[in-house]
Amino acid sequence: MSLQTDKQELRTITIDELRQFEGLSHLSDEQALEIITTLKELTLITHKIVANYEQPQSVPMLRKAE
Repeated sequence: MSLQTDKQELRTITIDELRQFEGLSHLSDEQALEIITTLKELTLITHKIVANYEQPQSVPMLRKAE
Protein backbone atom coordinates (compact mmCIF):
# COMPACT_ATOMS: atom_id res chain seq x y z
CA MET A 1 0.00 0.00 0.00
CA SER A 2 1.43 3.37 -0.96
CA LEU A 3 0.77 6.36 1.25
CA GLN A 4 0.19 9.82 -0.09
CA THR A 5 3.11 12.11 0.69
CA ASP A 6 1.25 15.43 0.31
CA LYS A 7 0.26 16.20 3.91
CA GLN A 8 -1.66 19.35 2.90
CA GLU A 9 -4.55 17.36 1.46
CA LEU A 10 -7.03 15.85 3.90
CA ARG A 11 -8.53 12.56 2.84
CA THR A 12 -10.29 9.57 4.31
CA ILE A 13 -9.00 6.02 3.98
CA THR A 14 -11.10 3.83 1.71
CA ILE A 15 -12.62 0.46 2.60
CA ASP A 16 -10.15 -1.29 0.30
CA GLU A 17 -7.19 0.53 1.87
CA LEU A 18 -8.38 -0.43 5.35
CA ARG A 19 -8.71 -4.08 4.33
CA GLN A 20 -5.07 -4.12 3.21
CA PHE A 21 -3.93 -3.95 6.85
CA GLU A 22 -3.05 -7.31 8.36
CA GLY A 23 -6.04 -8.92 10.04
CA LEU A 24 -8.65 -6.61 8.51
CA SER A 25 -9.27 -8.28 5.16
CA HIS A 26 -12.35 -10.11 6.47
CA LEU A 27 -14.31 -6.96 7.42
CA SER A 28 -17.73 -6.36 5.91
CA ASP A 29 -18.39 -3.01 4.26
CA GLU A 30 -20.48 -1.98 7.28
CA GLN A 31 -17.73 -2.90 9.76
CA ALA A 32 -15.10 -1.14 7.67
CA LEU A 33 -17.17 2.04 7.44
CA GLU A 34 -17.68 2.03 11.22
CA ILE A 35 -13.92 1.72 11.78
CA ILE A 36 -13.20 4.46 9.23
CA THR A 37 -15.73 6.79 10.87
CA THR A 38 -14.27 6.10 14.32
CA LEU A 39 -10.70 6.71 13.12
CA LYS A 40 -11.75 9.95 11.44
CA GLU A 41 -13.50 11.20 14.60
CA LEU A 42 -10.51 10.25 16.76
CA THR A 43 -8.14 12.01 14.37
CA LEU A 44 -10.22 15.19 14.37
CA ILE A 45 -10.49 15.21 18.18
CA THR A 46 -6.74 14.64 18.52
CA HIS A 47 -5.97 17.40 16.01
CA LYS A 48 -8.23 19.82 17.86
CA ILE A 49 -6.55 19.06 21.20
CA VAL A 50 -3.05 19.40 19.77
CA ALA A 51 -3.95 22.60 17.91
CA ASN A 52 -5.35 24.15 21.10
CA TYR A 53 -2.51 23.22 23.46
CA GLU A 54 0.68 22.95 21.45
CA GLN A 55 2.85 25.55 19.81
CA PRO A 56 2.44 25.45 16.03
CA GLN A 57 5.13 23.26 14.47
CA SER A 58 5.50 21.96 10.99
CA VAL A 59 5.12 18.25 10.27
CA PRO A 60 8.87 17.79 9.56
CA MET A 61 9.75 19.32 12.95
CA LEU A 62 7.33 16.96 14.70
CA ARG A 63 8.81 13.96 12.90
CA LYS A 64 12.32 14.91 14.06
CA ALA A 65 11.09 14.81 17.66
CA GLU A 66 10.09 11.13 17.36
